[in-house]
Amino acid sequence: VMMERAEEMLNRKLEEIGERGFRIRGMIEEGKPAEKIIEISNKLDCDLIILGRKGQSEIGPDTLGSVAEKVVIHAHKPVMIVR
Repeated sequence: VMMERAEEMLNRKLEEIGERGFRIRGMIEEGKPAEKIIEISNKLDCDLIILGRKGQSEIGPDTLGSVAEKVVIHAHKPVMIVR
């Protein structure tokens, strides 16, 4: 059930973004988020990783979420953080 809901949400967002003229690819993977983001960005040979600044918990207005922080530290390609 969770995987189906995730796929529905992803497909809605992909469609919404695609309608704005962006070329985008989405996928659902299991694993540690930061590690998977880096692994897949390397596999797909992405030019740029774009991430949201925060995840589930909000510590303070100027802090990065743990996933974003790990990706920024460990990725070997540019990372853009958005609010």
